[in-house]
Order: sequence, then C-alpha cells, then structure tokens
Amino acid sequence: MSGFSGNGDGKPLPRVALIGVTGYGKVHLNILLSNHAAGHWQFAAATIINPDDARDEILRLEAIGTRIYRDYRAMLETEEGLDLVCIPTAIHWHTPMTLDALASGANVFVEKPLAGSVDEVEEIVAARDQSGRFVAVGFQDLYLQQTWQLKDWILEGKIGRLKCLKGIASWPRPLSYYERNGWAGKIQVNGRPVFDSPLNNALSHFVNLLMFLGGPTRESSANVEILDAKLYRAQPIETFDTASLQGRTEGGADFFFHATHSSEEALDPVMRLEGEAGAIVWSLQDGLTLEMAGGVVERVAEAGFQKASHQLMGDALVSLLAGGSPDHCSIEIALEHVKLIADLHRRFEPQTIPDDERSLASNAQWVIPG
Repeated sequence: MSGFSGNGDGKPLPRVALIGVTGYGKVHLNILLSNHAAGHWQFAAATIINPDDARDEILRLEAIGTRIYRDYRAMLETEEGLDLVCIPTAIHWHTPMTLDALASGANVFVEKPLAGSVDEVEEIVAARDQSGRFVAVGFQDLYLQQTWQLKDWILEGKIGRLKCLKGIASWPRPLSYYERNGWAGKIQVNGRPVFDSPLNNALSHFVNLLMFLGGPTRESSANVEILDAKLYRAQPIETFDTASLQGRTEGGADFFFHATHSSEEALDPVMRLEGEAGAIVWSLQDGLTLEMAGGVVERVAEAGFQKASHQLMGDALVSLLAGGSPDHCSIEIALEHVKLIADLHRRFEPQTIPDDERSLASNAQWVIPG
C-alpha cells in the first residue's frame, strides 16, 4: 500500500480516485500523484478502460498501492468511503459519472464543460444538495489568484462600469483532432448532448473566464443573451469549428467572442474588458495588463502566469476536502457557460463552408483562407 495512513493529527487521509488516465486525464493523474506524494491524500483507486495504452501509468499506480479497475461503477461499489472522484472524461460521461460518484458519497472534480445541457446541470445540483458534497469544475483559470484579483477590481469599479467584453482565439486543429475519439465534433452521443466545438471544448476555458469576469457578483458569471451568431464548419463534423458570437450581459455590457480551429495561423486567446474608466487585457501570450485613463498601463502578470493553474487546482481540492472555501469554479459559475452553449445550438445552425471556399493544408487540416 501507499504507506500514508494519516495526516499527523490522527485523522485518516482522504481517499481519492480517478476515472481515466490518458489524454487530458494525465493532468488529473499528475495532480493526484503529486498530492499523494506530499501526503495530502491517498490515491486509492483508478478506472482505466484502455490498459494497453496505459501500461506505464498502471505500473506507476500499482507501485503506490492504487487499485486498478476496468469499470468505474465497479470501482465506486468496491471502494467504500471514497472522499473524491476526479472525472476527466468525454463530455457525455460527465453527468452520469458525477451523479454516480455523488450517490456513492464522494465529492467530485469534473472536467469542463460541467455538462452537456442545462437539464443535466439541474440533475447535478439536486444530487449535490442532497448528498451534501461539493462539485468543483476544471475550468483551470478559475483557480488562479490573478483571476479573482481581476474580478475584485471590476466589482470595486477600478475600470468603471463594464461596457464591452471581447475575446478572440485561433487554435488550428488537423483532421486527426476530430478522429481521435468517438465524440469530437458531435452534437450528441448515445442520446446524451455533447455539442463539441471550440466554444465548448478547447477554447471553452476562455469563454467561461470572460463570462465570469463580467458576472454581477464575486462568485457568479454573467448571463449572456445571444443577439447574433455565425457558425461555420470547414471540417467534416456535425457541429462547428468556427464561430462569431455577439451578445449582451444582464448588466448591459456588449459581449463578443470569435474562435476558430480552421485558420491558417494560430492566435493565442486574447480578451479585453472595457469599462468607462479603463480596460483589462488578458493575453495568454503577453500576460495581464491594466489600462487606465490618461494612458497609464500597469502590467499585472507576465506571460506564463497560467502555468501554475494545475497545481492550484490540486491545492483547492485539498482545501475543499479539509472543509475550506478556496476560490474555485463552482457549479453556479459553470452553469452560465452551459446555458450559453445550449442557447447557441438551439437558435443557430452551422453553415458548411463550400469546397471552393476552403483548402486542405499540408497538416491535413481544412482551412478557411483569410
């Protein structure tokens, strides 16, 4: 076994488990392993459905006493008294796995997006409230101190009343990105909503972050009314790979977000929040800056400030398990993003880019020129 049985005060260590260790599951795996090694919890169990692809991970886990299962339900039934279950799985599995974990008595850390539909979020809220456990969501930027500092400044009126929130990002993805699993680019899988797209997957972090920073209270996100949206697909998928979204928050601020996976060049996410007395610029490449009236510019954080987010997610989970209340992404914060995506798909249809308006790049990626 692991050798960890207590935390020094006579109390047993929390017992944690993981569903999935490959793909993005490696992020959760490293969070759990590092905190196990630090003595913050016991890495009790993991579900691995593809053992041939995870031989190294299995050996590493078995060496510290982690029990391996092929089915997550068998893990939940066998491992009585789990304190936390981490769920970095496909979108259509988020809700059933979260509900099963809560029913078993465990707290949950589930990847983004929280769920595929508003109805599913309501199921999760009811199960959370009935169980008395917490559900934290893996929107990693919501675990950064800088994010909460920016939110405090906005609420304090440092840049005045918010007038406009804008975001743009271009992360090209080849065809193999959509062929890597059975749900990429899908509307639903096995009857459960997925709505996979740049806005609901790779770039959803930044949509959610912009909505959070525009939210009316410290622990809420903005409700965005969609005024117009242009959705396009250059790739052979069901949903869309390119989007231009225009909306308005309940506070009256304009909201814009432009994103694509089908560009010739990459542009790391940039967001600009404009107020009556200044602006905040959030750039993955250049860091954070505060622009005030009179041309005064203050650099709040350098490029690379995001690198600590995975460690900070682990720190927040340790604190939550100990009864603390660290800044993190709650269901209530993540819900507004789910609402936005649901409304987008309900009201707007993606347009397929004609063959004569797209080209196939050398990396087997369909590109919209310009």
